This record gives sequence, structure tokens and C-alpha cells, in this order.
Amino acid sequence: MNNPTLEKPTVNTELPSPLADIHDRVMEAYYGKLGDQFMRETQSRIHWICAQVKGRRILDVGCSQGIVPLLLAREGCQVTGVDTSPQAIEEAKGYLSAEPAHIQQNVTYINSDFLALDTLEVEPDTVVISEVLEHLVRPELFVEKAYDLLKQGGRLVITVPFGVNDFIDHKHTFYLMEPFRLLAEHLQIIEVKMLGKWLGIVAVKSEAHKPGTIESLTVERVRELEKAFESIERTLRGNLGAIGKRLEEANKKYRTATEQIAQLKPEAQKAEALSKQLQTRDADIANLQKSNREILEAKAQRVQELEEIRQRLDEANKKYRAATEQIALLKPEAQKAEALALQVKQRQAEFIALEQSTKESLEASVLNIQTLSGELEALRSQLGEANERCITADEQYSQLEQQFAALEEARLHSLAEAEHRLSELQAQHNQTQDELEAANHELGKQAQRNAELSEDLRLAVDKQLTLEEQLLGNLRTSLQLCENPRNT
Repeated sequence: MNNPTLEKPTVNTELPSPLADIHDRVMEAYYGKLGDQFMRETQSRIHWICAQVKGRRILDVGCSQGIVPLLLAREGCQVTGVDTSPQAIEEAKGYLSAEPAHIQQNVTYINSDFLALDTLEVEPDTVVISEVLEHLVRPELFVEKAYDLLKQGGRLVITVPFGVNDFIDHKHTFYLMEPFRLLAEHLQIIEVKMLGKWLGIVAVKSEAHKPGTIESLTVERVRELEKAFESIERTLRGNLGAIGKRLEEANKKYRTATEQIAQLKPEAQKAEALSKQLQTRDADIANLQKSNREILEAKAQRVQELEEIRQRLDEANKKYRAATEQIALLKPEAQKAEALALQVKQRQAEFIALEQSTKESLEASVLNIQTLSGELEALRSQLGEANERCITADEQYSQLEQQFAALEEARLHSLAEAEHRLSELQAQHNQTQDELEAANHELGKQAQRNAELSEDLRLAVDKQLTLEEQLLGNLRTSLQLCENPRNT
């Protein structure tokens, strides 16, 4: 062929096309757009039609997308294509526009009803009616019209589907006798060809032909008809066998799918139960997180209380250092008083006894402060241990989250192990809570002891201040006594 590629035509899609959906797509089938097997069948049929044409003036009735006019025009024929579908004519013109100018001059397309054509400029040498008669309620009218247009010796070439072909627009089912009868009413049948699932017939307009006489139905034609039936039957049997195999495979797949569904149902139920258990575990985790937050808040509160105790101890130490400094300042005065109060030995002895008592009180206060410092260090150590336990609890909580995440990814694993692990973690958490409660109880006791020590320290300081005031009073009295003898 001169043009092996199929150019896509420019088609005006806005034109009304009531038959566009049911019109055949012969051009696309011819060039393999609808599958390789269909392409080979279409090419074989179209080539047979073109080979039966005689003369140069051809009329193609029901030309569709124009494959027969194109092929004949390329070989020098003058072809007129007629079709009732505006879209088919537009597509045919689109394909024709891709051909050289000298080929375009050989083709004329007419969008019209074949029966409505009044006259043609010249009598056609051959009329082609390819796969049209089965679409008609009265196909004999087309045969009569073709007979009227043909000159003597002119040919009519028809093709129709052979046997049952339930296309949406088919009005007739043709085997052999009905096409023979239609053509024999006016024309002499000279060629019959089985084209796979199609039947091809060539007839001529002859004055010698007697209307209604079938002269070509010979034993050879019957044999060809039987071969055609055999071919169709084998094709149907092959298709039926293939359908049976596909049905058997589908049944096997269905049974397999049913068995798999039956096997998966318990797994689905287990998965659903596991999902519910995971939801329960999530609630437990949320409660555990809430408990941990409460523990952390309590720990922060204990730390704040300890900080307040430390601040009170720092204040007590400051007061103690101030008292020590005051005592250091009073010692020179006491020495002066001792040197000046030689006459008042008795009072000096009392003063010394009083000083000794004050020192003992101060030493007792120092011992109490040291004890309090030791207890504070022990309390800090306990607090550190409690913090380490809290950190351990946090780490265990992180591990618990990781275990639950692993349980979520592998739901089909053993639920018993997960529950056992969760029980251990809950026991550890309860143990940690018990230890924290014991530590908190111990902190409460320690805070109470610290309060008691602070009260003792306050009383000691008050007592010390009282003694210091008494000492200062005694010193002033002594000084006054020492100054009075001098004056006298």
C-alpha cells in the first residue's frame, strides 16, 4: 500500500450524528486499531471486495469511514461513497484529506440515503454494498436500486455476516439462501466466497438472466457452506471450551476465596478482640501516665518543701553566726570586767558559772545543728534515691510504650506474654509507688523532726539572747560598781 500509516482525521464533533454510536469503524479495524485478529479478518474481506470490482466507475453504498473508496482511488478508480451518517462522512473526508491531491480527485463522498439518490452523472460499473443489507428491514429495495443504476454487464458486490451476529442494529440473519434469493430476483450470481464469519457474493446485470432463477447453487457451493458451518461450529466449541475453563478457574478461585475467608474469620475475631484489649491497655497506659504525672508533681512539691527547709536552716545558721560574733565581741568586755571586778569575786564566780552554762547551751545548739545537718544530708540522699526511682519508673514506662507499639505492629503474637509483661510492669510500678509513698512518709517525719529541731534552735537562740541580755546587765552593773568606788 502507498500509505501504510493511519492519519487521524479532523472531525467536526458538533455535527448531529444519530447513527455514530452504531456505525462500524472499518478504517480503524483495517489498520489494526481494534486488534490484530480483527485487522487480518477485515483486511482479507476488504481486499476480496476490491478484487471483485470491474471498471473504473464505482459506487460504494454504506461507505462508512471510506476504506474501500481510498483503496480503489489509489488504483485509479473514480469512486463515489454514500452513507447516511454525517459523522462517518466527515471522518471519511478527514482520512481522504491526508491523501495526495490526485487521489482526492478520484473520490466523492455524499451524505445521503441511497434510495433517495435520483440519478448519478454516469452509470457505475460496479456497486459495492458491504455489510449494509443486514441493517435494513427491506434489503430488497437496495438490491433493486443497485440493479436500476447498473448498466448491462455491471457488477454488484455484497458482503453480509454469515450466521447469527446479534449486533444492536441488525435486522436480519443471513446464511446462504436468503442472499441468493435477494440477488437472483434481478441479477445473475457468478461468485460466492466464504470470508470467515462473512459471506461474499458477486452478481452481474445480464439480459439473459431469468428473474428468480438460482443457477449457481451447486454441490461445490453446498460443500463450501458446510465448511463454513464447520468453521463456525469449531470456533463456537473452542469458545465454549475456553469459557468452560475460565468458569472452572473462576469456581476454583471462588472456592479458594471462600475457604480463605472462612479461615480468616477466626483471625479477624482474634484481631478484633486484640484491638479491644489494646484499647483497654491504652486506657491503662493513660491512667499510668496520669499517676506518673501526679508522682512528679508530688516530687516537685517535696523538692520545694526541702528548699524551704534549707532556707530556714540557712537563716538559723546566720543567726547562730551573728550570736557567735556578738559573743566574740563580748569576750574583751568580759576580760575587762574580770580585771576591774576583782573586788566582786563572788559575782565574777556567778558570771563564770553563767558563762559556762551559756557555752554548754551553745555547744548543745551546735550539736543539734550538726545533727540536723546530718539528717538533712540523709534526707537529700533519700530524695536522690527517690528521684532515681522516678527516673527508673520513667524508663520502665518508656519500655512499656515500646512494648505496646510492638504489640500493635504484631497483633497476632502471643497475648499472654504481653499480659504477663504488663503485669510485671504494673507490679514494678506499684512497688515504685509504694517506695515513693514510704519516701514521702519518711520526708514528712523528717520535716516534722526538722520543725522540732528548728523550734529547739529557736528556743536556744532565745535563751541565748536572754542570757546575753542578763550578762550585759550584769556587766553594766559591775562597771557601775567599779566606777562608784573610784568616785568615792
